[in-house]
Amino acid sequence: MSPVLLAALRPDRFKEGADGELDLSWADAEHVEFAIAFAFAKDADQITGENAMALLHLANRLDFEELRAACEKTLCSLLTSDNAGEILECAEQCNCVALADEARDVRDDRGFGRTIAVLVKKRRELTQTRDKLLARTKEFQRDTYMLKHQLTDLGERIDFETEKAFREASQARASSSRETADDGAEAAPTYPDAVGRTLVVAPSPQRKKQKAADGALRYDTLGDAIVAARSGDCISLPPGQHEFDAADDRRSRSSDGAG
Repeated sequence: MSPVLLAALRPDRFKEGADGELDLSWADAEHVEFAIAFAFAKDADQITGENAMALLHLANRLDFEELRAACEKTLCSLLTSDNAGEILECAEQCNCVALADEARDVRDDRGFGRTIAVLVKKRRELTQTRDKLLARTKEFQRDTYMLKHQLTDLGERIDFETEKAFREASQARASSSRETADDGAEAAPTYPDAVGRTLVVAPSPQRKKQKAADGALRYDTLGDAIVAARSGDCISLPPGQHEFDAADDRRSRSSDGAG
């Protein structure tokens, strides 16, 4: 952290701290904000050829060594024969000896050997950054594919378990209906893919005495039960004589009365 900035936070030693103010009117506000953010994040990737020299001057005034070193590194990587003179002047003003030597060598080279070497180095660094990003992209794609595959497997398993539970519930209900019907009753076939209702057709001779199974719907004739039945319903016929329609039912009642 810059000791100059820290001084403003220590009221026991410096006037700036006592007043709670630090005069930075000589500096660009955006660069000051960058320096403060850099003090916490140390994000050197945000230092570019456009702001490196200005930030180096600011770091020199604030005695901010971490920012100063980051700016020197960036400027060194950007050195070419075209900007060597400007960077050399900045380095000398900020007492950056190593950077000044590098800039001077590039400026005095006059050939393109040094410049080409710097550019090749920069290209190599960018290539390495690109390769890292590509590797991360491939890893992300692989993770995405694996996650999609897992979601598909889970969906299929959920469908299987749901269908299994559905069938078991249907079979259990059909079994319960058979057990609660009169002894000897022959269960009607059920639909395994749906849990339906149980429709009981009462025998005509004992209609008043016969009780339907718990939860079942009771009908006087088989025809009525067939009309009311829906997909998945079970029609139960307890022992005895069953009438198909109302006409049969009336004839049965007449026969019973005549007898």
